[in-house]
Order: sequence, then C-alpha cells, then structure tokens
Amino acid sequence: MKKVISFAIVVLFLTSCRTSQNSFENFYKNHKAESEFSMKIPAFLANLFLKDEDLKEAKSLIKKAKSYRIMVFSENLQDLQSDFNHFVKKHPYKPLIMVKERKDKVGIYALENDNHISEIVLNVKDKESVVIMSVKTNLTYDELAEITKNID
Repeated sequence: MKKVISFAIVVLFLTSCRTSQNSFENFYKNHKAESEFSMKIPAFLANLFLKDEDLKEAKSLIKKAKSYRIMVFSENLQDLQSDFNHFVKKHPYKPLIMVKERKDKVGIYALENDNHISEIVLNVKDKESVVIMSVKTNLTYDELAEITKNID
C-alpha cells in the first residue's frame, strides 16, 4: 500500500511540475516587475467589456476562454523578446501564425494538452513596445479552424 501511495504522490508531483513549467504563468511572474502594465483577469469579467458585434468571429474562442493575462513593455525590448523566444523554444508551444512587416512582428503560439489547446499566447512587437497576451482555454483544433475560417 505504501508503494502505491508513494507512486501516486510521485505521479501527482510530476504532473504538477509539468503543468507549471509549460504554462505562461512562469514567464508572467518573472517579467511582471519589468512591465509597464500587467493584468490577470478572469474571462467572465473581461468578457463583460467585449462588444458582441466587434467579435463575432472570435465568439467561440471567447466562450472557451478561462482567463487572460496581458503585459505591456516599453523598455529593454530586445532582451525581453530574446527571453520570450527562449521561453517558447524551451516549452512545447507550437507557432500557429507568424507575421513580420518591416520591424513589426506578430506571433501566435499554442500550448496543447490532450489534443486540446490549453493556452494561446500572442506576442506583438513593434519598435516602441512589446505586448504579450495569454488566453487560457480548452479549444479543439477544429474549433480553432472554424474561428480562423470566419476571419476576414
């Protein structure tokens, strides 16, 4: 019985370590003090301020959202971007969309757990600032495809 309990504790510990290491939460905590603005808000509260007519295409994503985190930076942008790129490469985030126009860059990354997207991270960098936003969600790839299909 002790072996079973010990095994269960080890599995629980490893599972919790995996979740915390793969989450954007660590990046958020490590860089919050450097940000000009940061906010963590539950989805039900944030969704009260979103206008339905403005976000018709993303309604499925918004309904599946659990929480949002946003950070805005205006100093040490090169170092911050380097830290973010290292974070994304070190963790199992998959790049979904990468857009570059001159010096402006947009990247959208997804963290997958059990064939669902558990988190979407948006990184927007221009010459004056970096905005990083995370959305905790439980979205299937079919739902994501449906959302992106409807975007003009």
